[in-house]
Order: sequence, then structure tokens, then C-alpha cells
Amino acid sequence: MAGVTLAGAVLRFWALGAAHGNPYYDAAVRSMGLSLHNLFFAAYEPGGSVAIDKPPVDLWLQVLSVKLFGWSSRALVTPQAIASTAAIPLLYAVVKRGFGTAAGLAAAAALAVLPISVVTGRSDTMDSLAMALSVAAVWFTIRAAESGRTRYVLAVGAICGFAFEVKLFEGLIAVPALALLYWIAAPLTRARRLRQLATAGAVLVVVALAWPVAVSLAPKSERPYPIGSTDGSVWSSIFYFNGIQRLQGPRHPHPNAPPRRVSKPFAVPKNPATPPGPTRLLARKGWNLGWLVGIELLAAGLLGGLALLTRPWSRAGPTEPPRLRLALAAALGAWLVIGTVLFSAQRILHPRYIEAMAPPMAAVLGIGIVALARLVDRRALVRVLGVAVLAAGCAYELLITPSFLGPVAAAGLAAAVLLLLPASTRRLRPALAVGGVGVLAAAALLIVPARTSIQLVRAQASDGGQLGGMPSAEVNALSRYLTPRTRGARYETAVTDYSMAASLIIRDARPLMILESVERRPITSVARVRRAVRRGELRYALIGGSCGTARRPSFKCHAAVRWIRAHSVDVTRETGLGSSGFVFRLLPSGQGKGHGRV
Repeated sequence: MAGVTLAGAVLRFWALGAAHGNPYYDAAVRSMGLSLHNLFFAAYEPGGSVAIDKPPVDLWLQVLSVKLFGWSSRALVTPQAIASTAAIPLLYAVVKRGFGTAAGLAAAAALAVLPISVVTGRSDTMDSLAMALSVAAVWFTIRAAESGRTRYVLAVGAICGFAFEVKLFEGLIAVPALALLYWIAAPLTRARRLRQLATAGAVLVVVALAWPVAVSLAPKSERPYPIGSTDGSVWSSIFYFNGIQRLQGPRHPHPNAPPRRVSKPFAVPKNPATPPGPTRLLARKGWNLGWLVGIELLAAGLLGGLALLTRPWSRAGPTEPPRLRLALAAALGAWLVIGTVLFSAQRILHPRYIEAMAPPMAAVLGIGIVALARLVDRRALVRVLGVAVLAAGCAYELLITPSFLGPVAAAGLAAAVLLLLPASTRRLRPALAVGGVGVLAAAALLIVPARTSIQLVRAQASDGGQLGGMPSAEVNALSRYLTPRTRGARYETAVTDYSMAASLIIRDARPLMILESVERRPITSVARVRRAVRRGELRYALIGGSCGTARRPSFKCHAAVRWIRAHSVDVTRETGLGSSGFVFRLLPSGQGKGHGRV
């Protein structure tokens, strides 16, 4: 287990400083580290007027890491790499309780090399921490079922509540499986199980809503406007933007940030959209989810079904209580099915979201590998079925990555031959035969995910996204232009698109006036802009898109943007960032363009 964990840690920590972060979240970390107000409210920009769309629990860890190690890509990603690595031995402990050491090792190995887990563990998003908390919740659920102690049940509720505070509804995908696990495994009366589950649910709700309630109770003048909210409340950001809209998709296109200024995403195909559908997670187009997750997902489904059908542990297997084994199998299966259905149908899907179903996928695959190996002493028809399942998994693997034909075929063929040979001609002890088939099957099914993960590490890939990213040369040029010209002003500049501000926030850590939120929703009034200009607090604005290039902005542009265009001059050429339509200098006292020279 130490070796498996070390291998997983190497994949997650190797050249971690070269990993590319998400400018949107990194800007929030930068702003949150400037004051306690910003830290608590998850402020997106240093002035604390706008907040990100997530609770700040995970970002608090990133702020702490930056304070300890200094501002760097490594410091920003380290908390996620630690969480992703810690989940490996945690999953081993979970699977071992119900299916034995061999299954635990196979499950841990599957998680250690799962490409989507490696990429997400090298990203500065919240998904790896939410995943690790889910695995910890499963372990505490098992402890609660074994002991019947209420304190473990309360711990499960608290952990799930923290998972919600980390990644909202994504952190709750495992909750139905946890309830099923406890209901089946706990040797208590039905009434007592119901009371304990209700208590755990109450704790979950209290912990999950602690931060949103605290924010809502704060004076309105102190509360930033959450990005994604429709009315300025944190509840709209949580339940609409991060809930309903993730399932339905946006009503309007992405804000009009100028595409030429956004860095090319790393390790992302030119057309990343993978439409919803039953084969989405196995697709080779778009994000190539089959490459990132589909290989292990299909293998888990095939081998998990084989294990359910043949139940080889009923004859020879671990000595763990059958009730716990049944409960854990039902919980892992439910978790995997719920995740597969949800992410296949969800309208807006980033690959990192699938990290929420990585634990059951790896666990079921590990259990299935051991179940396949234990078929060596079964009748010929059952062994043939096992070979057919293994062959199907290997065939899909080669369909995704045909260049690995040699090693996959060699390991799969050797496992099949060893499985098909009758005991009388095998000349091996049963234990050696079982171990040989298990090792060969694991090698055949995991060699491609392992190699893929190594390739992703070498490519310095991450799945943080590039929302708000600008090439460093452009950010530096913009900063050099604005810094000497905005001394004494409250705001470094105004920006139309919230994501456009990220790189500049990271670079200069100065307050910005953000005019629009998601779906070009206005969050700053004309009166506020006019007042800031007259007081000398605001001197420049970044507009971009059609609202910046059009001679006369249309009414589709926010009223504050139209006012800025009517009371400013285009100085984009002076910055060296283009000929026109991006950087505007506001006229003193909010004069119109015909009221003086600038």
C-alpha cells in the first residue's frame, strides 16, 4: 500500500509548480489573502465588492498554503494534490473492510493512476478535496455501522456538510450511497437507524448552510455581490447558478471577453464540448472522456457486473462480515450509477466534475479484478465468461489508445490463458493461480490509464480551466500602462466581464470595479460609475468585445458600459494591446467627448 500511495503521490506532485492554475480561483485567493473581510466573504477582487460563486472553505486552504510557501503555482495546487493523494489509502481502508486486502490494493491502484484524478489533483479547483471528504465519509459510515455509536454518525453528517461547503452539490453525490450503506450494514433496530440517519441529516444541513447563513446575516453594505447570483444573494448563486443552471445550461452565451486575449487552454482539445448522452463518458471526441475516465469506468461496469453475477467470495474470499460486504457493494454500485447517470445528462460538464465518482469507479474495478481472479476454480463456463469480460475491457482500451496493443494484449492474453487452464494442467497452487490472474488482469486494465497519467504529467496538464486567463506579456503591458496613471485612484480600472479581471487581480492585487456578472448580468449602476469618476476614484475601463469596438454601443450593452463609452476616449493603441476597442480613459468629471481634450 505504501508503494501504491507513493506512485500516486509522484503522479500528483511531480513538477507540480509547472501546473497551470485557474485564474478565476487564483484571483480570489489573491484577494482573500489581503484582509479578513475578503477571506470570510470569498472576495473575488481586492476591494471586496464582488465574491466568487463558491463557499470559501477550500480557498482558505489555498490562502494558508500561499501564506506558508509564498505565491506560486505549487502553493496554490498543493492542497488539492495532498487531498487527492490522501484519498488513495483511504479508499484502500474502505474496500479492505468489506472485500479484503487484495481488493483494497487493486482499488487503490486504480484510483492512483486514474487520469481524471491525476489531472484534477494537479489543479487548483475544489474537486479533489470534495472527493477525499466523500471517501472519508464512507470510512466513518462503516465505523458507525460496526460500532453503532452515534458520534460516528454525527461525524459522517459533518463531513458531508463540509463537502457541500467545498464544492456544493457535487460534494453530496455520495450521500444516498452513504445512507444505503448504513441502513444495510448497521445491526440496529429500524427505529434507531432512522433516528441516527435523521440526526446525521440535520448535522449535514447545519454544517452545509453555516457559511451561507452567516453571510446572509451580515450587514448588506458588507456583503459582496456573488458572481452568478441573479439578485445579489448567496442563495441564488448556490441554488440557481451552481444548481439548476448546471443541469439546464446557460440561457445566454458566455460574457463577451475578447477571445484574442485569452490564453490557449492546456491539454484541452479545440472543441471540448461533449454533448449529453448515454455514451458521453466513453466518448473519444471533445474532451475525450473515454481517455480520461471511460477506460476504468467501462472496466468497472463489466467486472462489477461479473462479480455481482458470480459472487466468487461466497466460496473462497475474505472473512469480513457478509452484511458489511453486501452493504458496501450496494453503496458503491449506487454511487457509481448515480454519478454515471448525472454526468451523462448534465448540461454543463467539466471533466473535473467526474472526480466525484472516481472513488466508486476505482473501488468497483478493484473488487471486480479480484472477483475475476477468484474464478480460477469455478466451472469452465464461468471462466469463459470471465475471459469474455476481460477481453471486452481490453478491446475498448485498445480502441481508445491503439498504440498500446502489445502490452495490453500480452497481459490480457496471459491472464486469459491462466484462467482457462484447468487446475489439473495448471501445475500451480490455487493461491498462486489466483494471484497471477489478478496481477495480469490489473496490468492489462490499468497500464493504459497509468501511461496516460504519465503523459498528462509530462504535458503539465491540469483541469483548472483558463477562465480569465491572459498571456503574461499582455497582462504586464496593461499593468505597466495603468499603474503610473491610476496612483491615488481607488480602482485600478473598471472591467465589463468579471473573468477579464482575473489576471490583472493576480498581477497587481488592486481593487477593480466589475460591471457585469455571468450572462452579462449588470451588477454596477451608472450612478455608481459616474460618482466614482467625479471623485477621481476611477480613471480607466476595459471593455472589449462588440461593446468596445462598435462606434455606438447597442442597447444590448450594459447601461454603465454605454455611459463609459460616451464619457471616455479609446487609448488601446497607447497600451500596445491593439488598435482600438479595449482600453478606455474616462474623461475628468464625467464630461462627454465633446467637452475637452484629453
